[in-house]
Amino acid sequence: TGIGPGAAPTASVVLREGTGQRMREAASGDGPVDAIAQAIARATGLRFELKDYQVRSVTAGGDAQGQASVRLHHDGREYRGGALSTDVIEASARALLEAANRIASTERARAARLAPTGTRASPRDDNPDQPGRPDRRGTGCSSLSLRVDRWR
Repeated sequence: TGIGPGAAPTASVVLREGTGQRMREAASGDGPVDAIAQAIARATGLRFELKDYQVRSVTAGGDAQGQASVRLHHDGREYRGGALSTDVIEASARALLEAANRIASTERARAARLAPTGTRASPRDDNPDQPGRPDRRGTGCSSLSLRVDRWR
């Protein structure tokens, strides 16, 4: 086990866009939820800040379901996501993805409103966070595959 100083939680995600294109990314973080958030941000090209994270039990017993709720900030706005699962890490990842998809949906709508004016909502030819990689902001994702290594 890698518990203790120097251990870094890591997560890898595979996201699928509505077009079927798969985006794979991995990241490390302060904990497994932060690692997942960083991996989703890298895969989607979205910049967001995790402002609030909560998990609570909604059923009892050995197969209890946990509800994860997140609050993300992006471009001065707040986006929320939530999900249920017997695996709270999975619920957390799905909640983060739901909020990221809300951001993407808002960006698509904004780009559609600006298109008739010839104004672009944001540069699409390059990703400012990862030079040389395509900017996927606003694409939206329909599925999630997740692997979380809690300790390395």
